[in-house]
Amino acid sequence: MTPPDDCAKEEQAIAEDQIDRHAPGGVDSEALQAALLAALMAGKSLASVVPIALEIVARDPMVRAASFEGDLLRALMEVGGDFWARHPQLYDEYRAAVRNAAAVRRRLPLDLRLRFWSPLSSPS
Repeated sequence: MTPPDDCAKEEQAIAEDQIDRHAPGGVDSEALQAALLAALMAGKSLASVVPIALEIVARDPMVRAASFEGDLLRALMEVGGDFWARHPQLYDEYRAAVRNAAAVRRRLPLDLRLRFWSPLSSPS
């Protein structure tokens, strides 16, 4: 049986391999965005996943990774406060992304604004 620390390191290496911002398409890759969404929803490898997701939502706060416009940001909203407490700089970036997304959503028709609050679903 693999020791817990080794499991965490192995999981981190797998996540970094699957979530490679230098892959074809870079951060704009649909596959990357879907992998980020899945990792955020599972709470896996957050130290690697969150910075990349924040990079994407900083450019497009309403990016669609799977189900609806803004789902990547919505997944970031589900990250626990304990993570943000350990990463205050990332938390500042997250808060800026939430503010930017709110400004974008205010300009949308009501039905599109409400979709942002739909339940998250894993990418297929």
